[in-house]
Amino acid sequence: MEETMGILERSISSIGYPQRRLYLLATRKLLGAHSDPEFVASYATRLTELYASVRGPGDDFLEALNLCIEAYARACER
Repeated sequence: MEETMGILERSISSIGYPQRRLYLLATRKLLGAHSDPEFVASYATRLTELYASVRGPGDDFLEALNLCIEAYARACER
């Protein structure tokens, strides 16, 4: 799991702190023990795309969780 979280953290480095901490926490809860590096990379790409498309993402945990869930759903469609 730590390897996949490392992949994720490097992939979403464009998201600044403290927001990135929210996204990492929400992702850890959402992915659980999911350890497929290809899936995690796909998920991270979709998450950063969604994050960039939102006007002024804030520090709201629910917003972070919503974007993480949407990115997960899109990554599952691949």
